Amino acid sequence: MNMIWFIIVLIFVICMLIYLLIKVTRKKEILSTKLVLKKIERVAELTTAKLSLDIFHKIENGVQFLGTNKLYFIIIPVKINVYFDLTKMNEDDIYISGDEKKRIDIILPSPKINIYIDFENINDIEVIDKLGLISFIFNKKEKLNLIKEQSSFIYETALNKAMDSGIIDISKESAINFFEGLLIGMGFEKNEIKFRENIITSNKLELKNDKKTPELK
Repeated sequence: MNMIWFIIVLIFVICMLIYLLIKVTRKKEILSTKLVLKKIERVAELTTAKLSLDIFHKIENGVQFLGTNKLYFIIIPVKINVYFDLTKMNEDDIYISGDEKKRIDIILPSPKINIYIDFENINDIEVIDKLGLISFIFNKKEKLNLIKEQSSFIYETALNKAMDSGIIDISKESAINFFEGLLIGMGFEKNEIKFRENIITSNKLELKNDKKTPELK
């Protein structure tokens, strides 16, 4: 009888030791801000919002444009990405607290805005004359020259439209949803996610495709 009780107690002690070992191991993993940062950095670049829009621009009458003196309107398809560069984070951006270290506070880097034209869609740029008719006299090379000449206007207009659309708020909300799921998966029960206040822009219009990204100089 004593032997049976001894075995029962021994099994109970072993189970408790296993439970404590698992709990301590998991707790150590959660306690490490370095480990949390490492998992976040694996994501590297988190794109949280995208926007496509058309930029409408009038070439003023009397200005020579691509070898002509006519009045033209151009419609340029532009794409905008808002993303977070998570490689810029460090351990100071992560704070773990609570009795069982189940709460985590994170400060994410500022959102970055990338404004570009898809190189493969250059032919989608429309040039319209003053009668409202699409002009087909401009080839791909001339349209590239057009983008180069009007790059500052295209960039500033696209940036203003993007900001007016609320894309930054949308990107932040998407980032919060992503990180809430990620942190719950790590074992945290409570979290607060904040952002650095400034917004980072590329300050230039870019051309992009799958093979290379030629810059507009």
